[in-house]
Amino acid sequence: MANNPSHARIHLLSSTRVVYFTMMFANIAFPISSYQTFTYRISAQFESEITVGQRVLAPLGKRKVTGIIVALSKTSSYQGTVREITDFIDKAPVLDTALWKLLIWMSHYYQAPLGQVAAAAMPSSFSQSYEPPKEFWVRLQKPVLPETLDQLKRKAPVQAAIIESIQNVPDGIPLKQLSSITPQPLTPCRALENKELVTLWRQTRSIFDLADNEILSIPQHITHSDEQVSAIRALSRGLNSKSYHGYLLHGVTGSGKTEVYIEMTRRTLAQGRSALILVPEIALTPQIAGRFRAVFGSKVALWHSGLKPAVRAWTWKKICQGEFQVVIGARSAVLTPIRNPGLIVIDEEHEHTYKQESPAPRYHARDVALIRGRESGAVVLLASATPSLESYYNQIQGKFHYLTLTERVAGARFPRVHVVDMNREQEETGKVGQVLSGALIHAIEDRLKKGEQTILFQNRRGFAPIFRCRDCGHILGCPHCQVALAFHKVGHHLECHVCGYRRKDIPEMCPECSGPNLALQGTGTQKIETLLEESFPGARLARLDFDTSRARGHLTRTLQSFARGDTDILLGTQMIAKGLDFAQATLVGIINADLGLYLPDFRSGERVFQLLYQAAGRSGRGALPGEVIIQTYNPDEPTILHATHLDLKKYYNQLLAERKLLSYPPFSRMARLEMIGKDPARLLPQGQKLHSLLPRMRTVECLGPVECYRHKVRDHFRIQFIFKSSKEKDPRAKSLHGLLNHIQGLLKKEKRHFPGTRFIFDIDPISIL
Repeated sequence: MANNPSHARIHLLSSTRVVYFTMMFANIAFPISSYQTFTYRISAQFESEITVGQRVLAPLGKRKVTGIIVALSKTSSYQGTVREITDFIDKAPVLDTALWKLLIWMSHYYQAPLGQVAAAAMPSSFSQSYEPPKEFWVRLQKPVLPETLDQLKRKAPVQAAIIESIQNVPDGIPLKQLSSITPQPLTPCRALENKELVTLWRQTRSIFDLADNEILSIPQHITHSDEQVSAIRALSRGLNSKSYHGYLLHGVTGSGKTEVYIEMTRRTLAQGRSALILVPEIALTPQIAGRFRAVFGSKVALWHSGLKPAVRAWTWKKICQGEFQVVIGARSAVLTPIRNPGLIVIDEEHEHTYKQESPAPRYHARDVALIRGRESGAVVLLASATPSLESYYNQIQGKFHYLTLTERVAGARFPRVHVVDMNREQEETGKVGQVLSGALIHAIEDRLKKGEQTILFQNRRGFAPIFRCRDCGHILGCPHCQVALAFHKVGHHLECHVCGYRRKDIPEMCPECSGPNLALQGTGTQKIETLLEESFPGARLARLDFDTSRARGHLTRTLQSFARGDTDILLGTQMIAKGLDFAQATLVGIINADLGLYLPDFRSGERVFQLLYQAAGRSGRGALPGEVIIQTYNPDEPTILHATHLDLKKYYNQLLAERKLLSYPPFSRMARLEMIGKDPARLLPQGQKLHSLLPRMRTVECLGPVECYRHKVRDHFRIQFIFKSSKEKDPRAKSLHGLLNHIQGLLKKEKRHFPGTRFIFDIDPISIL
């Protein structure tokens, strides 16, 4: 059945004539790891309806599997029995020509089977029957006379309160917004309807309300600054040309990049085109989604993994039908079938979450967005206060138009930044392992007295990351990974932050030397939370990290509480370092700026700089002046120094010089080949065997095989190759991709040398850990 009977005809004999039916065949790709397509017969009843890009149900082995048609023909070279397509999921192609070309490009570039790429572009389940639930809305039928309102206040105060809540909202509000007046608002609203004072009706719930973290509308009155107007004019010239243009909007934190997105979206929709807004993770950026909801309302769809499968399928179907003109979503939104895109925005384009690391296809949404923009003739806007080094270099090379927003909006000033040397702090106080410096404690006290807010950042969850024996130095590790177990005070357990393994029984004796001298080392958010509760017992404290945000809606409720001023101190990991805008937050404290700085990855310094710069940018975004306190054990380290001075250009130029010397991106293209197996003794010899089979190339540098930084993960061992191709010698990466294609062929031809080993190809990896 895999590629295929030549020109086939069925002839029916009768007493008078012979009738010939020409048979059609379809090549179908399935979401499996094989690059092979499979040929199926199309029954006569479907011939007039079928086209490339439709999803079908077809037998594969003993199962019926959803696949996508990639080619049609009237002939087949397959000599076996050709099976028939079972059914059609789509009555028309769901992918337009430009999007189909994009998926084919992704398959070739990211070394992934087309079936897997197509599966990433479509919902896993496709419910035809789902419709979003409806809810009651209420509005006034007519203006209520003062004497009528006075009478209600005397006889039915709840009904009067409802009238006062809706009298200035002509379009009405959802009934649930009246729950602060009464837990059952439908009953008094029915009574008001009987009095012909209000109108009740049922309306389909907004897609924003169906997300796991509810997104509230955030209306704002905007007056654009001169810099914003200049950026909008430049982007409009590209939009009006109806052809591809790439831009990098380099705007400092608080400079009003979102206002530029909204205005350009408004202009895009006015041309009858659609807009795609990518954010690092929709659950972490409720404010930008809320801003778009306030302006564009029902034209906006949300797309992210937090949606239930049925909601996701319904949303995808409505996008196909053109009912949503604006799609806001995480990385997979770049593959949604939005009609005629004219604007694609990648907000915080430097974020690593735009890279899909597992499973295949391992694509980068930023780069895919650029290709989609080129195929669709759209404006593609990359935006960040701390652009990725690749994007920064590309604008230097003239590949992007460079736009800047150098000032904060509404007269907000940049925060004052102070660095605390924790080595000196410990010497002066005599407190070894001190977590909160005196300067930070005093600054928090000052904000509490003034009624202002504090954000504290520590990019490590749990209570303590290490459980160590002080006698022999043994560290309690995960039995499934080469990772230390972290202690969690909440739930009182040890946990692996890689595979999720938990151990409830906390040992009292060292398993290595049987000594009783065990100690917790290091600091996580739970430990800081405990210290803050002890130091500031009257403060209203909230913690946001992966552990707390698992509960549905907790993240949004916590941020809304902070926005209302109901929380004094917000403590969290990297999820609070981006996308947040709170005018009353005047202090940002970075507990340990050194975390992640010395990981064996060429991007570690860049990541730490971006995280510190972004975290510092949460302070002083309103009329009140802001302050940032950075605690570090390495105050003279260049990354810390440049982040402290918010000196991006100087630091990036230093990084570019280092990357050029070592031929790392952006001066080269990189690919990573990971080998995974259960037997560590034969994994490295297998890697060496593969290395011996590789051709020697002048334009591609091969590093490895070597053990990965995390050698053991989930009971499997890992080694890797790194391939680097100089852009100067191999400008279109033909040699690099040629080598990768050659390796794919080698692995099929020589598979006897690699029993029990799995191979993962990662093009443009964001991490080599």
